[in-house]
Amino acid sequence: MGNAISHATKRIRRILEVFNSDKELDLTIIGLDAAGKSTLISLFKHDNELIKPTLGYSIEQINVHNKKLKVFDLGGQAGIKKFWDKYVTNINGLIFMIDIADSNRYGEAYNSLYSISSDVKDGIPILFLLNKSDLINNDQELNNRVNEVVNKFQIKNDEIELKDKKFMTKVVVCSVKNEQEKSKGGRMNDVEESDIGNAFKWIIKIGENNSPMVSEVFK
Repeated sequence: MGNAISHATKRIRRILEVFNSDKELDLTIIGLDAAGKSTLISLFKHDNELIKPTLGYSIEQINVHNKKLKVFDLGGQAGIKKFWDKYVTNINGLIFMIDIADSNRYGEAYNSLYSISSDVKDGIPILFLLNKSDLINNDQELNNRVNEVVNKFQIKNDEIELKDKKFMTKVVVCSVKNEQEKSKGGRMNDVEESDIGNAFKWIIKIGENNSPMVSEVFK
């Protein structure tokens, strides 16, 4: 009897996962001002025009790895950060961008994330994109910066704990600017096969697994 129930449960879960795979995922991108959030969105839209910083927020729809994503791009200015909590409560994944070249603001970045962690759903994936690596020419210095960020955010074993909540994390060093230059030919495959594209593949996979349609039914 137990085996039959277990088998039926697995079949229903697979059906829900297939159904859920066609659904749009909701992601939110946050980070301090000038971290490169809007430029990241433009990379997947193949928009190479001069990007202006987001004032307030914008909602973009993009397709990455054959998955429809609705992305909330939130401005990082001081007057906008107080509204971040409104856009992180019911999402499938969070992307936090950091200007790795600006080590003076690592602490401010951590405090900004910590301040909204009460509103972030426990267990969703958090992707840390350490952007602007192109501004650091020394590999050892780049490694030191990465370690400094990891220590500042207390990321251990691919997890971060914020206000008694645990989140799966992935830390990716990148240069959105360089990837944008490479993709000027308009080939989506080039973007999706980059480190940034693989990072999106990770958050899509984990985000789908954490969707309410799959994760809540069999608690």
